[in-house]
This record gives sequence, C-alpha cells and structure tokens, in this order.
Amino acid sequence: MPVSGACPDEFLAVRDAFLANFADRGKVGGAVCVMIDGGVVIDLVGGWRDSARTQPWRDDTLVDICSAGKGVLAALALHLNENGQLALDARVVYHTNTYGHLVGEIIRRAGGQTVSAALREPATSLTADVWIGVPPEEQSRCAEVIFESPPALSASVAQAMGSEDEAQRMIVLAYLNPPGYGSAGVVNTPEWRGAQVPAANAHATAKGLAQIYGAQLVPNRQVSSELLAEATKVQAAGDCPILGEYVEYGLGFVPTSARRPMGANPRAFGHFGTGGAVGFGDPDAGVAFGYALNHVGPRWQSSRNRALIDSLYDCLHKSG
Repeated sequence: MPVSGACPDEFLAVRDAFLANFADRGKVGGAVCVMIDGGVVIDLVGGWRDSARTQPWRDDTLVDICSAGKGVLAALALHLNENGQLALDARVVYHTNTYGHLVGEIIRRAGGQTVSAALREPATSLTADVWIGVPPEEQSRCAEVIFESPPALSASVAQAMGSEDEAQRMIVLAYLNPPGYGSAGVVNTPEWRGAQVPAANAHATAKGLAQIYGAQLVPNRQVSSELLAEATKVQAAGDCPILGEYVEYGLGFVPTSARRPMGANPRAFGHFGTGGAVGFGDPDAGVAFGYALNHVGPRWQSSRNRALIDSLYDCLHKSG
C-alpha cells in the first residue's frame, strides 16, 4: 500500500489511524492534512486513485469532496460580507443540493463572478488546490470515486419510490431528482467534474481543504474574528424531514455538536461530505483539518474520519 508524506513523531497515532483505514476499514485511496497555527504539521497521502488499484494517490490528486464543499462556499459568501457586498439577514430556504445554487447565485450577483471564478482568487493566494468546476487541463489529476451502496439502501429507495406516501417519495427525490443531480451515475465523467454544482462537486486535495479553513482562523485574512464568531454559532435549528434528524446550522458552516463533532472544542466548525470527506477549523486549538477520499459509503460520518480526528486530539492532549 503506497503511503507517503509528513507526520512528526508526536502525531504518529494519526498516521497509524490513517494506515488502519486501509487495512481495517476498506479505504481505497485518500489523504489527510492538519495545520496548526497556520503551518502544515501532518500531510499524508496513500492508496489508489482508481478501483483497479493501479494509480497511486499523489500529493496533487483531486477528488470530489461532496458536501464538504459547502464550507468552501460559506467562506466565499462570508468574504463578500466582509467586503460590504453581501448582507446576512435576507431570508432564503436551503436544500441538500440546491444550497449550492442559492448561495452560488447570491455570490455571483453580489460579487459579479461565478462561484468557479470567485474561488480562484482566494485559492490561488492560499495555494489551496480546491476547485468548483475542474478545468479540462486539470482533470487528469482527479481520482475515481468508488460508490458503495449497500443492498438495503437500494431496496429502501426502490420501496420509497413505489410508495403512495408522498413524504417518503419527496425525501428520495430530494437526492435523486433530476437524475444525476446528486452525482449518482455521473460522478466520474468530465462533464460532472467540470460543472458548477457547488453543493456536491467541489474537488480538492486534503491539504487544499485544510488551507481554506486555516485562512478562516487568521483574523482579517478572509474574515474578521467577529464575523467568524457570528457565522459559526447556531443560527437555525430544528428537525429536518429530509435528513431525518435534529440539525443545527451556522451561516453555511456547521457548528460542532454531539451529533456532528468536528473537534474537541466548542467553537470548532466545518462541514462533512457524503462518504466521509470533512473540513473543519478549531479556533481554540488553532487546528485546520482536511480529509478527502474516493471510497464513498452512504453516510457523511464514518469510522475513518472519526479515527483520524480522535487520534489527532489525543496527540494534542498528550503534548499539552
């Protein structure tokens, strides 16, 4: 199993957890990056970019990070607010896939650029390898996304679609209508990789994702400390009929909670993506974290990202 990258001795437990994701948890390929106080401390890549296991994952391998891209979009919107181009109190209604278009169109109208173009300036200044709409000349770096859909999930979808219960049908259609909108069946095509579907098709390296969050932790680099505090506290909460659970949201970012723990500290914030990708920032620990992978299960939280996050904070606790 090809694995490479930097990990100092005091964080070897994170490397062990990364290796265990391949040996014990079925991961095919992926990367993890941790920044502390603005500097890269852990930067590991490993496994394979393809299901045939012939192309090793490299430092510059991009992969679809699914809903983890929502946090990237939130950072762009907050930057416009910081520049006086966008107000935060106008009412809109969010959705798992249409979120990207709602916020993306607000960004376009406020700043005059598409989401893809708006992302290039901060990404370039941070040297963050993050894209919404991967150009043709960069697509050779993209990893193959390998979906693993349990038979029970397929059966439940079929049952819901055949049901006369309109509520159940609407939940399924929120993800699957129109066909391909949530990436199913098209995720590895040039058209999907090059499209701008910000809620579902941001592509990034783990390091690039960590750099986006690292920039949010530096006062006034992207946003002020006051705006970040406002954006990362709970702004809306309640039972979500689509997700089937109680949810809490900040301004685009998800504040850490018992249900969605980003880190060990109460001010941590970020966003998970389907299959386990995650980016988050922790102002109290000075941590910016990015995790990207290509072997996608049906849920956003998994034993893989939890093992990495938990081992990181264990190391931080031991080091004092």
